[in-house]
Amino acid sequence: MSRIALLARIAPVLAAAVLTSAAGPARAQAYDPYGPRVPDAGPTPRDVSAVTPFIGVFDGTPRYALHPTPYARSDAGQSGLLEFNHQDYLPLDFGRGAPELVTDHGRYPVPFHYLVKYWETWPNAREREGQVPMLGDFSTAIRNHSQVTPPAAVKAVLDRQAETLTRAALDYPFVQRSEGVITYPILQYQSSTDPSGEQVWGFSLRIVMAYLGSSPSDPVQLPSGRWTANPTEGTGITICSNCYDHLYLPGGRYRGMQFNNIDRVLVDTIAAPLWISRYRGGQGEQINNPELFEAGRPAGEIQLLTVTFPFDVGQGALAPDTARARALAVAWLTDWKALVNEVNGPNAPRAD
Repeated sequence: MSRIALLARIAPVLAAAVLTSAAGPARAQAYDPYGPRVPDAGPTPRDVSAVTPFIGVFDGTPRYALHPTPYARSDAGQSGLLEFNHQDYLPLDFGRGAPELVTDHGRYPVPFHYLVKYWETWPNAREREGQVPMLGDFSTAIRNHSQVTPPAAVKAVLDRQAETLTRAALDYPFVQRSEGVITYPILQYQSSTDPSGEQVWGFSLRIVMAYLGSSPSDPVQLPSGRWTANPTEGTGITICSNCYDHLYLPGGRYRGMQFNNIDRVLVDTIAAPLWISRYRGGQGEQINNPELFEAGRPAGEIQLLTVTFPFDVGQGALAPDTARARALAVAWLTDWKALVNEVNGPNAPRAD
């Protein structure tokens, strides 16, 4: 190769080098562990350029084309009720498409957000296309399974609270039309004592969604057209009032409410901190406040409320028309703070 041709080939490289030198050194800088931290750029934005087509709304129910690949053959993917992303084979509002929980240990997307959003958007939705619903018996009458009986005045307070919370939890059309389950509430009174010895009365209220298919005997159709049986398995939510042993470390906030542990909503009306350092002076891990319950408050008043829900959505595989998805949606669509304020009365501390 001639000298002229060689110079022609390397001239652009030399020009770039000159420009770089003029602007400053181009060498990589050594990592300094004591230097200023470079902000994390965060995860790569999710590619949502291709999604399943929207077909339309039929009888209050959205219909989407099924995902064309075998990789999305989860129950959610085959329900035709959700918009799926063609790039990762997941519901559009799952994973990086969901709001984040901000905790002391990092930021995490809310895994079940796509189900809560579905039932908030389509509360009157029916079953998936081609599904013939088998609606189980539905009752708002509370079944009392208590092993203990509180004083009469306290019992009246707890009964009134449980009735209000039951009506709110069962008022959703998508609960009343939950396919393949028998729905009813169960109540158990209980007293709870924190480590300091302060005792309060409360209850455990279970909203049961029992699977018809788990019954050892065949379902029987009632005059109402619904079905009954003797199911042995099911799902639902558990509303626990003043249950100290249901309190876990904080998990951030979702929809304006406290997220406790990985499977419960938390509401409190307590002025003292729920969690304190293990040792005086602020050292040590965070633990539940051993002097949590406040003395002198009216008997049965809700100081602490947890709502436990079925949290496992199988990496976005859980379909919205399942009983577990409906129960999960009830836990997060219900305004538990407003309900606690209502049953406690205007003079009680406000719920958070």
